[in-house]
Order: sequence, then C-alpha cells, then structure tokens
Amino acid sequence: MEKITYKKYSWVVFRVAVLVYLGFGLLLYFNQRGFMYYPAMGDPKACAEFQKSGAQKIIQNGTALYYRPGGKKLVVFYHGNAGTVCDRKFLADYFANQNIAYLFVEYAGYGDKRKTNQAALEQNVRDAAEFIKGLSFDELVIMGESLGTSLANYHVNLTAPEKLLLLSPYPSMVAAAAAHYPVYPTRWMIKDDYRTNWAGRNFSGQLLVIHGRKDNIIPSVLGEQFFAEAPFAEKEFFPVENAGHNDLYEDAGVWKKIGAFITE
Repeated sequence: MEKITYKKYSWVVFRVAVLVYLGFGLLLYFNQRGFMYYPAMGDPKACAEFQKSGAQKIIQNGTALYYRPGGKKLVVFYHGNAGTVCDRKFLADYFANQNIAYLFVEYAGYGDKRKTNQAALEQNVRDAAEFIKGLSFDELVIMGESLGTSLANYHVNLTAPEKLLLLSPYPSMVAAAAAHYPVYPTRWMIKDDYRTNWAGRNFSGQLLVIHGRKDNIIPSVLGEQFFAEAPFAEKEFFPVENAGHNDLYEDAGVWKKIGAFITE
C-alpha cells in the first residue's frame, strides 16, 4: 500500500478546498436571485383586511398598488425582500390612525408568477411614481426597508420627496453580499446590484436612517456608509442598539422616531 505523505495529503486537501470553493461559488452565482428574493403569496386574509381598512387595490401597468387617501401627507412604502406587501398591514394601520395617506407598492413575482429581478422591481417603482402624479398632497415621504431602501432611492430620482425614511439601507448589493461572502469576487458576480448612485443629485429634503446595531443581515456599518455618502443637507442616523434586522419594529423608540419624522 502506498504511503500517504504529508505533501500528498496537503495537495488532496487543497484540491478539495478549491472544488468546494468553486462549487459553492457557482451555486451562489446561478441561484443568486433565490438567495436575494423570498417572495410569498402572503396571507390572503391579511390582504383582505388591508383593503377593508380603507385601502384601494389599484393595478397600474401590471403593478399592484394599495392606496389609502386621507390627509395632506403621502407615504410611499417599499417593503423588504420577504413576504408580500400585505404582511406590512401593521404599518398601514399606523399611517391610517395618524390620518396619513399611503401607497404600498407590491413587487413583480410577489403574489404573482412574474419574474423577480431588479429591472422588474424598478418598473414597479416607475408605475408608483406615475400613479402619484395624479394625486393631491402637500408633502411626500418615501419610505423603504431593507431591499426596499434601494427602490425608495430609485423613486427619489423620479419624484423628489420632502422626506426620505430608510430602515436598514446599504450602498449596493455588492457591498451587502461581500459582507456575507468576503472570499468571493462579488463585484463580478452580482446581477442585481441596486447600487445607490448619488452623482448629480442635489436634495433639499430630509433623510432619516434607522439601523439596528445587531443587524447580521445588513450590518449597520453599511447603513453608516450609505448615510455618509447621502448628499442631504438635513440628515440623521438613528442607531438602535439592541435591535437586529427583523425586529426593528419591536423597538418602541423606532416607532417614536418614525412618528416624529413623518408628522412633525
């Protein structure tokens, strides 16, 4: 029997490590949208209650919008990468109780069978921007969480708001992916980058960024980087020390901050 030397053993380990690295890298690349988007059909009962509470379901060029009129402030909301817009009914109820009009935007592939990608979601934003052209309001607030922060930023290009409210933002999907997979060249792998491009923009509105310090999905350092690059004259970064990514709304201080920012 051939004696296995340390050199041969090291070479075998190296080859296995390379194969694992390449194999997982290929899995990430070809299934990256499966890791990025988690659409669900949602809770039909929640959607029904969403509409019973005063929201109108409107189809704008194929994009599902949930609109509730009322008040002189309008909040346009873009949700995160999981579930559907109907899962955010608690936010809709909050705005309704504050007599604030809202428009919640649903994404392609979330609740239907269309393909989900950056181009499709940015079309959803354009449809929302087109819809609000026909509305009457004194103040526009664009709000986004997680994945939706990039879509909220994209909306800013189309309709400049008085206020931009973002929960757990990031400068680009490349940066977010690199935080999880630092050994891979994410710059060359990501198809839907959602890069925030501030070049040529000059905002006169207000920005509020809320980010959990214990966020292990979009680390708060990425939110801080986004905040530092944002060219808003009036901006505030609100860290939530004991919150992660999915429990921000469980913090009473977050609700107090959201309410003050929108209604002041």
